[in-house]
Amino acid sequence: MFTACGSKKSALTISDNYQLVYNLSGVGTPYNFIVDVIDREPDLVFDYKMTNSSETSGRIFITQGDLDTARGQNNYFSGGQRSLKKQTTIWISKRSYAELKDNGSTVFFVPQMFGSKKEEYKYDGEEKYEVSINGKTKTVTTFIARSTQNDAHFMRILDSAGDPFILEMVMDFKIELKEINFVD
Repeated sequence: MFTACGSKKSALTISDNYQLVYNLSGVGTPYNFIVDVIDREPDLVFDYKMTNSSETSGRIFITQGDLDTARGQNNYFSGGQRSLKKQTTIWISKRSYAELKDNGSTVFFVPQMFGSKKEEYKYDGEEKYEVSINGKTKTVTTFIARSTQNDAHFMRILDSAGDPFILEMVMDFKIELKEINFVD
């Protein structure tokens, strides 16, 4: 288990039956990427669907071990069921969170055309961020992790050692959280 010294706790925790709706742009026509959290324990399981022309959908499994220590980031979805290995997606691992907060940097293995590449990200400051939760605006504490290889690439991460999920990410595309809803 990794913890970050002096980290601020966020009152926002994503659990079973939460839906995260992201706007995705920069890859043709903008669309929504919708994540429906099925289970958080013992492992993270979520369904996703895209409002793109293909209506891509699938299910992702991430073990608690990978949520604790993985350095790989899965940023591309092609449909169907997938169990990630040594990767996270939507969330970063607790190890990466602790390294960013305690040491000021971490390494991610980010996807590219064939395989992945090692990319260092540096802690680039804390920011307040407004999120719509069940139709009500809430301000949460986030921080920016910025690529040292490409200054335009960054992730906005919830400042929560227990639930460090990505609210916004800019790579060769942009994805940003639009709303969070509790669904039965």
